[in-house]
Amino acid sequence: MIRVNEVLDENVNSEDTVYIPVNAPHSARTLGPRPAHFILVYSAGDYEAHLEREASHTWRLRSDPKIKAVLRKLNDFNVPA
Repeated sequence: MIRVNEVLDENVNSEDTVYIPVNAPHSARTLGPRPAHFILVYSAGDYEAHLEREASHTWRLRSDPKIKAVLRKLNDFNVPA
C-alpha cells in the first residue's frame, strides 16, 4: 500500500493500492498511450447529507459568502478559496 501524505513521486502499478487521507488534495493522470482502469473505493463521508444541505438553499443563497462558508464548514470540504 502506498500512503499519500506528500507528492507521490512514483508510478502506481497494476497491483498497487493507494491510500489518500481525508482532505488531501489529489489528482491522477495516465502516463502512456493506454487507458487506465481502476477500482475506486471511498467512504462517502455522509455525502447525501451534503447534497440535502445544498439543495435546501437557493442558488442565490448558496452564492452568499457567509452561507457558503457555513456550508463548507458543515460539509468539511477542503475547498480552495
